[in-house]
Amino acid sequence: MPDEPLGLTVHSLPAPQEVLASDAQRTARGRLRMLVVLLVCAAPVVASYLTYYVIRPDARRSHGELIEPQRSLPAITATALDGQPVTLTSLKGQWLLVSVASGACDAACEQHLFIQRQLREGLGKDKARVDWVWLVDDAQPVR
Repeated sequence: MPDEPLGLTVHSLPAPQEVLASDAQRTARGRLRMLVVLLVCAAPVVASYLTYYVIRPDARRSHGELIEPQRSLPAITATALDGQPVTLTSLKGQWLLVSVASGACDAACEQHLFIQRQLREGLGKDKARVDWVWLVDDAQPVR
């Protein structure tokens, strides 16, 4: 093969119409992808607002029941653990978690009192709204 001089000629250039068409297609595909990503990211937020404010699920109701008709505490005088007399009517107007048990509290009683304490503590900053009362119904000493 004989040596030939190096040729620096461009054999074909893209037509300007082809370049413009491919750029427009690439731009349209990019915008479509961006919208799909936006919809995928926004869908959970839109669905949550829709279900909370429009559909209103029934799971928002309370799981407890108020005692109806409300009953007043009896007008008797109890004795606090320090020996001071306390009238039960002095607790009127407060929200109460009331337990009635023996002073010789067994394991089930201790578990019940523990759960009541945890319920009150679970209210966080609102725990001052609820008082916890344990009425001892016998003369057994409290540990």
